[in-house]
Amino acid sequence: MQFHIPEPTPPRPVQRSLFTNFDLEIDALLGAPRARSAFKVDGAGLAAAVLDTGLRVSHVCFKGRVPEAHNFTGIGARDDVTDTNGHGTNVSGLIAAGTNDERRGIAARANIIPLKVLPAPTLNPILEALQWVLSNAERLKISVVNMSLGVPGLNLVDDVHARAAYSDLQKVINQLYLENIALCVAAGNDYYQFQTEGMSLPAIFREVIAVGAVYDSSVGDRSYASGAAAYMTHADQITPFSQRLSADTSPECYTDVFSAGGGATSAGGAE
Repeated sequence: MQFHIPEPTPPRPVQRSLFTNFDLEIDALLGAPRARSAFKVDGAGLAAAVLDTGLRVSHVCFKGRVPEAHNFTGIGARDDVTDTNGHGTNVSGLIAAGTNDERRGIAARANIIPLKVLPAPTLNPILEALQWVLSNAERLKISVVNMSLGVPGLNLVDDVHARAAYSDLQKVINQLYLENIALCVAAGNDYYQFQTEGMSLPAIFREVIAVGAVYDSSVGDRSYASGAAAYMTHADQITPFSQRLSADTSPECYTDVFSAGGGATSAGGAE
């Protein structure tokens, strides 16, 4: 089982300046400024655990807000979360970059707990990281877990088989759910392969918040290594690679929300 990063890298960069306005467009798409104002929340006092490729902990976007970092890949030291890919740093920035420029995250004062689990040739790094979250959530005030990852080649329409086949994973996810810790999981990026409704694992589990990918703005045409292509793009358009599952098809295990996931950049750019 090889977990993967759900958003493929486009073959050519978007022609924008180094400091783009991607995060501002995400704010506009999601209405984040209105929510922050109405509910008086900015992430302060809470933390997000990010299971991904690691984090560039020296990045200005996270200064003073990375209380702990752990590596579950079995490669390198246990506290070495060096992000050689950039995906984990970018995802963390979208969640909680603390700068006041275009890279600002949705919850700009939240702490980030990077848990390096990718590359993951087996389920073990994911399981160990989730079990660690369960044991340390109260101490570190972890209220949400982000998992921008999935198993390629799976397109499930319910979690009946998955709950039995991956019982250890389902058990720890259910325990986090019962502790009111939100698990946000990418729906998967193999829609082009299947051309039909479904989601990957662990997005298919009914206890998680399954998230499909949309563009946050018009970014022109886009094509991907899988063969998926968008000949035009606009805000709130589902990306051609994002798996998705409707409540009509699967009343218990559908895609809960769609959010910016098609070329969205944040702290993965320059410091």
